[in-house]
Amino acid sequence: MIDTALAVLLTMACYASATQFSAPGRPPLDALALLLIGLGNLPLVWRSRAPVSVLAVTWLIWSVYLLLAMEDNLNRFIVPNLAGPARLVPLAALVDEEFSIHALRQAAQRGRLNAIQGADGVWRSSRKSVDAYRASKHKQTKPAKANSPLSQ
Repeated sequence: MIDTALAVLLTMACYASATQFSAPGRPPLDALALLLIGLGNLPLVWRSRAPVSVLAVTWLIWSVYLLLAMEDNLNRFIVPNLAGPARLVPLAALVDEEFSIHALRQAAQRGRLNAIQGADGVWRSSRKSVDAYRASKHKQTKPAKANSPLSQ
């Protein structure tokens, strides 16, 4: 009974923290993430009967969950810093507070952001290109003078 309550409470806490404290620009939890959260806590129901087995299974499932999350962290934090401002990186690595992945992809598709789409379907650009897009986006254009007798 206590083990079941522990499994349910930990599952609820994991789900709540994953949904409430997600970083800006990150997609919501998908079916695989929800499945891994549930499977990662399910073995706790048998914690008293087989503690070593439960530890091993839980560790394995949570390791998979964390490894899948690491790809996103690699793309967002490590790759851009190693690549430098002019090197092409996936758009996911260029997300910040101002531009989400969806905004960058739309800008690339519309030709406003200098980016290329690889054969794998992944859009790539550089920090330098995003900075140029940011500068051009915030530039105000002066309205053209009207050709009217009053303006002459």
